[in-house]
Amino acid sequence: MKGKKLTLMVATVVLVSLFTSGCTEDPEYALDVVGGIVLEESHDQIRIRSISPNTEIVVQGFQGNIEVTNSHLDSTIEGVNEYTIDTSIIHLEIPDKKERTITIDAPEKTEFNFAVIGDTQGMNNIFQIAVDDMEGIEFLIHTGDLTPHSRQNEYDAVMEVIDNAEFPVYTTIGNHDNRFDGTEIYERILGPTEYSFVYSEYNFIFLDTSELSLTENQIGWIDTQVLEDKQNVIVTHSPYYDPFGGDHTLDPASDEMLEQYLSEGRIDVFMAGHIHAYHQDVSQNMQRLITGGGGGSLVKGVHHYTHVTVDSTGMSFEKVPIDTPEQNIYSITVRCRTQSEEITYERLLQIMSQDGVSGVSSFQNQFGNQRGEAYYSGIRISTLLEAVGGMSEDDTLMIESIDGHTQEFGYLNVYPDGYFLSEQGEFILALTYNNQTIDEWRDGPRAVFIPADGYYDNQNCENTSYEGQGWNLYESAGARWVKYVKTITVVRGGA
Repeated sequence: MKGKKLTLMVATVVLVSLFTSGCTEDPEYALDVVGGIVLEESHDQIRIRSISPNTEIVVQGFQGNIEVTNSHLDSTIEGVNEYTIDTSIIHLEIPDKKERTITIDAPEKTEFNFAVIGDTQGMNNIFQIAVDDMEGIEFLIHTGDLTPHSRQNEYDAVMEVIDNAEFPVYTTIGNHDNRFDGTEIYERILGPTEYSFVYSEYNFIFLDTSELSLTENQIGWIDTQVLEDKQNVIVTHSPYYDPFGGDHTLDPASDEMLEQYLSEGRIDVFMAGHIHAYHQDVSQNMQRLITGGGGGSLVKGVHHYTHVTVDSTGMSFEKVPIDTPEQNIYSITVRCRTQSEEITYERLLQIMSQDGVSGVSSFQNQFGNQRGEAYYSGIRISTLLEAVGGMSEDDTLMIESIDGHTQEFGYLNVYPDGYFLSEQGEFILALTYNNQTIDEWRDGPRAVFIPADGYYDNQNCENTSYEGQGWNLYESAGARWVKYVKTITVVRGGA
């Protein structure tokens, strides 16, 4: 299975011993970490990220500072005398090179609160508002799709929110996080894609469904992580059911396999995101939660996170709306090096009435499914570029959405010849969707291809993607359809 990495295949509560180094030579000391990953290390500085409320560090031959991020504020620290705590960062001063075992343990509480959020998808301003609103929680769980398209800069941006939180943030990987080299980046800065930890009477099992599929080995791994004397909670990205009547789940075989395992009664709570909405119910005595409203465009309802209360009666869920700022989707900016013009949505509609393009279209996603079928109306991208001097054959066009996602296009995408026109059709900025304007249409304005047969499939995408663009980076026609377009930029000479 493409990109799948089963990092933890042992039946321990958390267990990980990973080494990633920022130095060019192997360190001259021994280091073992349980419940965390090593982010950086040098001869006198080690940085560790906790992926559990309880972290153990065994070190020998090292003298200097050990920084442990993602820790609980009220942790008990043993094995070292000098340390300081700054928000969720613990600084440990190691005075000599003798062997020592350091434990960092969060106090267990029979009654506590935590929060769950999912599918922030690069809308980090919304994510930050949600984090700032969370009070009195022990930790936050993110059910995946932290980024829009797995780029390093997108991971860097979401880590600013996570690293500045005043409580630990535990994550699972989503299908938007594993594209390109996204899984490698995720494991390097956040931890393994599959792991588990115990807090109080609950055993949290983080399952990787980022490929929107499962293997029998993964089902077997879940079973090794289950603890009979605890309440077992699966945290994952994709659910195996869609309460909203769609098919936004795993593939059918994986849905059936996971549902069959869960019917055995070993799991008490199931938590997922992926569907950009809120739903909770009880199925076969198992509590189920879908909470995917952290920032991405919504299927239903409002942007939200879930506040979870744990007491003697078990877990209870409360949907908490996020007071999101109004996104300025009512104007776009078109620019090149020397010219820039901001065009209001009202003006765009006027241009469309005079020189518009309409047609039925749809796209194929990376799984081979047809999506987005509708009647689109808009303006040719080439018409918009006339305001800033147009585009030459050596230029690159970059389209960026409000969440920071970008796509690059070549000259023939914008000014198609006969061949490109037959493959992709006209390239437009769609302003309406089935005659709905953007105050009703969740994904507009959107960059759209309008081929004659009404279907921009993956073969069309491959045939019309320049080297280093589109299909050659990510094999999906749907990724070319940029939603919530904010800027359209001509990059002269592709530089």
